[in-house]
Amino acid sequence: MRQAYKPKPVNPVNPVKKMKYKHMKFGFSIHKDRQINLDIADRSVFHRVSLIEPSINRCIFCGGCSSTCSAGMFTDMSFRRVSLFLRRGMNKEAKELIKKCLLCGKCSMVCPRDINIRHTMIILKKEIDSL
Repeated sequence: MRQAYKPKPVNPVNPVKKMKYKHMKFGFSIHKDRQINLDIADRSVFHRVSLIEPSINRCIFCGGCSSTCSAGMFTDMSFRRVSLFLRRGMNKEAKELIKKCLLCGKCSMVCPRDINIRHTMIILKKEIDSL
């Protein structure tokens, strides 16, 4: 029985030398899965804060608070990111951002949805410290 012809991989630079696939780079790398399973995420902090300050539910994530943030000019602080992290149950990431807030209140003045962000951040600092 005759076997089918299988061409051997050829190096385009040097056709005589065979290519080695184990050292070849394909232009991408495999990273850890970043999917968030909202069924098992711990959203308890967000729910406790929304009971005390229900205006947080009105956020449309426009970024007005982030653009006027005094701390955001020098760090990666952003109330929009804090709110998203809490809604996704990513409390550890939110805790790092909450620590950077200066509580200046500029964000509350520019919010188009009239969210009391300063009060929300005060509540969050207390809630996060209790974790």
